[in-house]
Amino acid sequence: MATPLEQFSNARLLVTAPGGRGGPETGFQELPGQEYIVLAFLKLVKPDRKDTFKGMVDLKVSTEIAEGYITGFCPIPDGEDWKTYAFRSDANYDSTGFRFPGFMAPKGVEVLMSGRHFTVAELIETAGVFLDEGIGQIVRDVIGDRLIVKFERF
Repeated sequence: MATPLEQFSNARLLVTAPGGRGGPETGFQELPGQEYIVLAFLKLVKPDRKDTFKGMVDLKVSTEIAEGYITGFCPIPDGEDWKTYAFRSDANYDSTGFRFPGFMAPKGVEVLMSGRHFTVAELIETAGVFLDEGIGQIVRDVIGDRLIVKFERF
């Protein structure tokens, strides 16, 4: 079932899943992970609420924090531009609002929100206030996984 927040999606995140290790033929080098587009409904945190995140991140004057919910995700096919890819028609598009396996914080991401592209961004939390069990599971099943992203404005 699709999350009811899908219609309010206003941000795309470029996220790379953890890669694996190659075999002897590659010298056991680390292999890159699959890239995903994560669609989200995000809102900027007001300046007077930023102090609540001091324990999680290093705050500067140029730091913006956005919080919201995942509304969908899709693996990006090779050669596609994540900013323009029409992933809703992709058979692998998932609109449940749940994060994909391996999508955990902290993680560097790129964010495209309201037409602005942020390359210096970090995913700082993917769990809801009540985590993923009990009441948290009920909330998660209805609206999806929570997301908090920090980015720098230049």
